[in-house]
Amino acid sequence: MRFLAKVYCSMAMVFVAGMAQADGFARITTEGAFREQVVGKRITCGENDFYTIKRNGRLTGRFEGEALKGAWEWRDDVMCRTLTTVRPGTDCQVIEVRGQEVRGTRARGQGRQFTCRFK
Repeated sequence: MRFLAKVYCSMAMVFVAGMAQADGFARITTEGAFREQVVGKRITCGENDFYTIKRNGRLTGRFEGEALKGAWEWRDDVMCRTLTTVRPGTDCQVIEVRGQEVRGTRARGQGRQFTCRFK
C-alpha cells in the first residue's frame, strides 16, 4: 500500500511539472542561468514601465511614472529583490523565460504573476 502511494505521488508530481511547462516558459533555477538569461537586459512591462537588473546587484527603471530603484540577490532557486522606491519592500520571485518574454511569480511562486518582455 505504501509503495502505491509513493507511485501515485510521483506520478502526480510529474503531471504537475509537465503542466507548468506546457505553456513554453522555462523556470530559471540557478543564479548562473539567471545572470545569463536576464541580468543586464532591459525588461519592459506595458507601455511605460521598464527595469534593468544589473550585474552589480542593483536594479533600476521606471514604474507607474516613478523612478524604480533597488537591489537583487539570488536565494536558493528564486530571485529576491528589495525595492527602495515605488513599492518599498522585499519579494522573492520565481522567474521563467520564453523567448523574449520573462514571467515572474511573486511570493516564491505562490503569488501574483506578471509577464514582461526583453527589449
